[in-house]
Amino acid sequence: MGTHGADIPSWKARQYAQDSTDVENGLRSNTSAFARPSVGWAQIGDPAGTIMNFGGALLAGAIDGINYTTGNILRMEKLV
Repeated sequence: MGTHGADIPSWKARQYAQDSTDVENGLRSNTSAFARPSVGWAQIGDPAGTIMNFGGALLAGAIDGINYTTGNILRMEKLV
């Protein structure tokens, strides 16, 4: 969104950074890293942020599901 000229509040940018760190450390799934900001954008009434992050959550959910079903999640290396 920021690359398309949308104004992302600093608190929201910090939340994205924290979600990313949580995913890297195995504390949050990719799905929830997209779902949480989607809810946040909906609460402040921004449809673009809501829809984009909800779409990301759907796609990430499918990928997360495949990784759990195939057992790939157990073989993935931690990105640190």
